[in-house]
Amino acid sequence: MAATVLTARTLRDAIAQRTREALQCGALQPIETALTHIDDGGVRFAVREVSSLVRKEAARRTDAPAHSGSQTPRRNPFLPYDDELCVGELSSTHVALLNKYNVLDEHLLIVTRRFVPQEALLDHADFAALLVVLHGFDALGFYNGGTEAGASQPHKHLQAVPLPLDAAGAAVPVETLLDAAPADAVRADVAAADAAPAGAVGADVAGADGAATDTIAADTAPADAVAADTTAPAAAAVATVRVPGLPFAHAFAWLDLVGTADGESADRDALTNAQPDAQRALDTYRALLHAAGIGTVEVEGVPHQAAPYNLLVTRRWMLVVPREAERVEGISVNALGFAGSLFVRDAAQRETLARIGPMTALSRAAKPLAPKASAHA
Repeated sequence: MAATVLTARTLRDAIAQRTREALQCGALQPIETALTHIDDGGVRFAVREVSSLVRKEAARRTDAPAHSGSQTPRRNPFLPYDDELCVGELSSTHVALLNKYNVLDEHLLIVTRRFVPQEALLDHADFAALLVVLHGFDALGFYNGGTEAGASQPHKHLQAVPLPLDAAGAAVPVETLLDAAPADAVRADVAAADAAPAGAVGADVAGADGAATDTIAADTAPADAVAADTTAPAAAAVATVRVPGLPFAHAFAWLDLVGTADGESADRDALTNAQPDAQRALDTYRALLHAAGIGTVEVEGVPHQAAPYNLLVTRRWMLVVPREAERVEGISVNALGFAGSLFVRDAAQRETLARIGPMTALSRAAKPLAPKASAHA
């Protein structure tokens, strides 16, 4: 079945139409959730008790080979994809699919037409497809870079969900902390990277204006990593900072896509061309990987990540978080967790999360912060 070519202007209506049809035929299976909140570390976390996590894990086992020792490849739900879940074509390289087991309404998967490993670095085509979505409506785009970062499928796919994530609070709960990030940050001084100890990412150095800027923990990347080849050029042009209040390794940068930083409504006709903003987003992404110490390795000539990470993108900002573990006391954490939206299977997991605290859970899932380096070291 030929897919509809989507633009920023037509996307939202296409999602609504496909949702109605997919619900009617049973292809889309949304799950009701119990939403509660836990206040921790200056963030009002949205915590959803989601029985679909059990169903999704069962589906993942169904997709896997029948025998653990079998060489039979696991089934790829994106090749071929389910036509009943296809919203349309975002570009010549990407399609938009509805998330079959959606917890959040209008949850989109931005999937490459051909197979590309999830661990391959994002490129201009990936961001151009994502920007069609961000131009179409205010959304949070995110990426789970590897299984340890929460990726459930090995086929490259970004995701996007409409904002707000929680009608009871901030559009993105973690924005209560992000808003404290300096808007006029000084670019990171890469020369200070050697001050960071092994296993930690993002040592602070004082910029010219006294603001904390992030540096690369060069000794955290594998010996064969080639971070400088892929990420260093962008780092020279993008200011990356550490957000006060986030107690785990990360790199953050402000964006101004489609003129939203000043609260203005950009002309709808101009939003159909995602290319300029895609390049800006790509440059920022590369700079953040560089600042977060995510090196790259070549796999069959394609740059891949040297370590797992999560990426979050809105029209206003971008955040990269290097990962240490996929689960914390049995609770799975993906990119949405670092936005302030967490999911648990049952009441017992919710109690566990309340006991340890969501911010502590995120700190254990992410790489640790490096201690602050002395300006005189």
